[in-house]
Amino acid sequence: MRDFISVDGIFGGGTEAAARLFQRAKRLAIDGQVGPHTWDVLFPGVPTPAPIILSESVQFRCMALTGSFETDHSFPDCFAGLSGDFDGQGISFGVLQWNLGQGSLQPLLRKIIKAEPEMVESIFAQNYEELNSVLAASKSEQVNWARSIQNLKHILNEPWKGHFKTREDIHSARIFKWSLPPACLTVLVRCAGTSDYFQVARQL
Repeated sequence: MRDFISVDGIFGGGTEAAARLFQRAKRLAIDGQVGPHTWDVLFPGVPTPAPIILSESVQFRCMALTGSFETDHSFPDCFAGLSGDFDGQGISFGVLQWNLGQGSLQPLLRKIIKAEPEMVESIFAQNYEELNSVLAASKSEQVNWARSIQNLKHILNEPWKGHFKTREDIHSARIFKWSLPPACLTVLVRCAGTSDYFQVARQL
């Protein structure tokens, strides 16, 4: 696999293709994933590491599960799910796709800014003041601003896309910590594994 891809820390398309090639060469089931059987052939005698998410709280894992439905991305990328104005909501962000159009993203961003202003300022850098100005504007102005920073395919332009999807902090436990009150998290946990879970999570 080292002959085909460079090391970037991301299990992307190149890594999946290399995994498939390896599995074919070793006569393993070809799924492009490094599961227990593929791991054992790659690293004989080395125990398969447990998924990182298992070290997180039940609430965190439930939120990640919901996020995988909402964003079509698995953990941890579901915490930085980012969509443009394809649905008329301006910007939708995060594990539950909080958005400007329905007014759910603004309070989340304000909470995070209030709790960790230095973190947010370091992420948004030269655009930090603009972000604060937008949050102080009317909802219609916020949605219009969101449309002005994305292309016709509703993909955010840089540097805004990079700001929202910063790996170091944006889709970490910090977003989770400030996203929902404990009572809502309790409801999510109680509904986990039931047909009501996804619908409840969407409404919170």
